[in-house]
Amino acid sequence: MSDDCEFSTGALTKERIAQFSVAMRDPNPVHLDPSFCASIGLPGIIAPGGIGVVAIAHAIGLRYGARTIRELDISFRSPVHVGESLRCRFEVIDEKGPTMTLTAHATGDDGRTCADGTVTVEREMEEQA
Repeated sequence: MSDDCEFSTGALTKERIAQFSVAMRDPNPVHLDPSFCASIGLPGIIAPGGIGVVAIAHAIGLRYGARTIRELDISFRSPVHVGESLRCRFEVIDEKGPTMTLTAHATGDDGRTCADGTVTVEREMEEQA
């Protein structure tokens, strides 16, 4: 269907990842401690998986309004590293009255899928016209 949209997070800094980790109450050292990451073979800290979900929800909220999101069914596919941006895109795949189902994808700078799934949105009355 024709109603699709894209959104980019911009580069995710160590500070933004740390703030998100704290806000999500996720003290996992892979999100906060470069030395720990090196000790387990990671090239650096990685963002919590939820950052992809939030980016997708934000993109959809910008288009339809945050209150319209009814269900998010998003899977984490690949880690997001410091300095990377997430490009979020979605497309309407089904529409029944005010309810739409969207496919949603968050991809890293190299095009790999970091998070994807479906989102159910219920449009507000004025948007349906």
